[in-house]
Amino acid sequence: MSNILLAYAMMGAMSGENFGRTIVMDRTVQVRDEELYNKSKGLKQFFYGGNSLWAINQKNADRKVKSLKWI
Repeated sequence: MSNILLAYAMMGAMSGENFGRTIVMDRTVQVRDEELYNKSKGLKQFFYGGNSLWAINQKNADRKVKSLKWI
């Protein structure tokens, strides 16, 4: 996915066209955008060891963790 975004960024830089969104390479900005997006959907962040995931509630978070085989 990141290769596709990089290709679009390169095409935009070469052609001078604006594709409607600036691609941000800074990880902190991407994490903040993801957090705001998830919170706007009513999700909460749950932590399992060194991993975290977003879910509606604890029950759904536990189900996702089991399917990912984190526990």
